Amino acid sequence: MKKIQLKSVIIGMVIMVIVLSIITPVLAEMTDITQNGINIRVNGVDVAKQGEMLTLTNGTQVPYSIGYNGTNYLPIGKMAELFGITADWDGVTRTGILTDSGSSEPTPTPEPSPSPEPSPSPEPSPEPSPTPPALDFFTDIGRRENYEKLYKSYQYKELKKQVEVYIAGKEPDEGDYAYKILSLLEPIVGYEDTWVLTPGSEDETPRIYFPYAFGHGTFGGCAISMSVSGSQIDTTIGFARNSWIFFDAIEVRASNEVIHSARFDFFDVNRDVMGGYIREYVYYNFPDKVIEAMLASSYTSIRFLDGDTGNSLYHDLSLDERRAITACMLLADSYLKFGDLLDTFKKDYGITE
Repeated sequence: MKKIQLKSVIIGMVIMVIVLSIITPVLAEMTDITQNGINIRVNGVDVAKQGEMLTLTNGTQVPYSIGYNGTNYLPIGKMAELFGITADWDGVTRTGILTDSGSSEPTPTPEPSPSPEPSPSPEPSPEPSPTPPALDFFTDIGRRENYEKLYKSYQYKELKKQVEVYIAGKEPDEGDYAYKILSLLEPIVGYEDTWVLTPGSEDETPRIYFPYAFGHGTFGGCAISMSVSGSQIDTTIGFARNSWIFFDAIEVRASNEVIHSARFDFFDVNRDVMGGYIREYVYYNFPDKVIEAMLASSYTSIRFLDGDTGNSLYHDLSLDERRAITACMLLADSYLKFGDLLDTFKKDYGITE
């Protein structure tokens, strides 16, 4: 059915609804008029059920449908809304106006003259993969394999040494991947003297701890610590003292403004007594935006809170903790970039290994 025909039907509905609005009080007394006697479904969606009234924007309730002499009449405003048509009322001329901006009759398209079928084009030959450059750090498969082994085991000093030897002996162009590797190594290689490396199993990535913040599962009086394995950062928060707090919540403040708070289930908190000190800690990974705010602030504190007693303990983030947090985030990000660097080279030159 064309849209213009739908308008004609709806305009007829408008006129009938206008008439009915005048004579409804009289007709209501006649036995052949029914209200809300039908279900209404538009485009497969149930709009109204038998007996359901329509509530107008001013709160007035009117019938969803009126049945009279075998014909059902529907509210024009609601129906126009459901069909995406604008309905207006001109009170002066008592005219119902329906507008559909997309309802103009389409101009018939002339049927195209038959044209001879074109001859099938030959299948295009696949483009050959670009030839790897004659000289690049990654051109040699041995260097690629050694690079992957060194960065995945965090042997950044050794990797830097090998790249520098390659550059000194080959004097490659500026676009050589060796320079991209060095740019990733520069900000992180200095941390190698400060971390503790725990080797992983055969199929696991080693894990890095910073002993001045947290070492091998015991606290050194610090309240927040991080370790990193590959691109995965694990965070632990807690404290060591000589009495229990039984904390079940933390609150992080940066420059005296609360930037994060979290509660913990009791059974998720690990506690231990060692060497006369009580260590209470919980594993909890802060959202990245919270960590960034902690590092950006000149003063950050963590409040450990016992929700039952109200007891609390404050800890100011130390310089060592800041260094550990910064290093772990940098190491996790660099680990991904080292892998992306090698993958990009292989993809660009169609190398599969």
